[in-house]
Amino acid sequence: MPHPMPDTGFVDPRTVLTSAELAAATANVSATPPLSAAQLDRIGDIFAPVVRRMTTSSLPSP
Repeated sequence: MPHPMPDTGFVDPRTVLTSAELAAATANVSATPPLSAAQLDRIGDIFAPVVRRMTTSSLPSP
């Protein structure tokens, strides 16, 4: 059964992938070209509102 990583909701991939699958996935990621500035900007545009909501909603009220 997958186990979440401590202090996160993320599942540790080592609990669901075999060593061979993990090595293949790592090799695929390593072979991928880096993201362009435009791609990074788009990712920021997509996730910034979500991150902002998550971080501001967890702040204590004054």
